[in-house]
Amino acid sequence: MGLNNCLTLTCVIVYTASWNTRSIAVWVMISVYSLRLTFYLVYRMFPLSKFKKAGEDKRLAEHRARWNGYGGKHCEYIMAFLEIYLGGYLGIYIINASALYCIYFTKDNTLVYTDYIGAAMWLIGFTMESVSDCQMSNFRSNPKNKGTCMNKGLWRYSRHPNFFGDALLWWGIAVIALSLDKGW
Repeated sequence: MGLNNCLTLTCVIVYTASWNTRSIAVWVMISVYSLRLTFYLVYRMFPLSKFKKAGEDKRLAEHRARWNGYGGKHCEYIMAFLEIYLGGYLGIYIINASALYCIYFTKDNTLVYTDYIGAAMWLIGFTMESVSDCQMSNFRSNPKNKGTCMNKGLWRYSRHPNFFGDALLWWGIAVIALSLDKGW
């Protein structure tokens, strides 16, 4: 998702000239999220740690091997486009729907209580996702932890606190969208 979220919302905010408090706040939140996610994913692909090898995600390599079995390299490209890129972009637009709604339909600078609740949800979710990603990265960089399960920090409370944080921040954006006249 990364920069695609940021670029999409930047185009919409410029196109609609929606320069009001709510639109800019939502744009800043999504931009901060997108940049953090992009840098984290790039770091995972090209780590600075001497203990971790750089390279593609092993799940993608498994998919590519399976797709190659369908009919060679051209089948691999078609399946990658359909399953990863097209599916990913569809997901981006569905997830971005509430942010797009906020930017497109906000006409004034009035903020209400749901804006603050949504922003708090976003901040808690963003913090959870960032901290849990950092904890997992540190855990995986230690060769002694190979083959073991992470159960410290936020990972002590949840199997995937990073996914919970991600969902919470997007729900925060949806709560902000509830403050508009027609709701969301």
